[in-house]
Parts: sequence; C-alpha cells; structure tokens
Amino acid sequence: NNYTTFYLDSKEKLMVSKPIYEYEELLKDYGFIRPHQSHLVNKKFIKSWVKEDGGYLLLEDNTQVPISKQKKEYIKEILSRK
Repeated sequence: NNYTTFYLDSKEKLMVSKPIYEYEELLKDYGFIRPHQSHLVNKKFIKSWVKEDGGYLLLEDNTQVPISKQKKEYIKEILSRK
C-alpha cells in the first residue's frame, strides 16, 4: 500500500514509494480519474466502458481496469464530459 507503480505509454514501469491516494489529487487536473482503489487512469487512453463482469474500462492497449461499485456514477459523469 505504500508503493505505486506507474505504467507509462512508452511501456516502461516506474515504481515510487508513495501510496496512490497521494497522486490522485496531483494528477486530477491532467485528466486522471480513479475508477477503483487500486487504479488511476488517464482519460485519454480509455477506449470504452464495458458493462459486463461488474464493469471495467478498456484502455487503448486492451488493459482492463475494474470500476468499483462506489465509483460507477462518478465514472459515468466524468466520461459523459469526455
């Protein structure tokens, strides 16, 4: 919980020794949203919202990012503004 891994569009991984919540507010103005407690996603890389299997975001590289039940309305609102 005290580490965060960033997956960059260059395919690099960057691990830092701070928890994800510290980055949520910092990256908000850069188009990042938090669909699940374990994930921050840049909106520009979201391909679609798949509503099967509890719901997940499908990213441009076909990564599936889960959407927590608590975040569904928030994600719906955010993506409607996209």
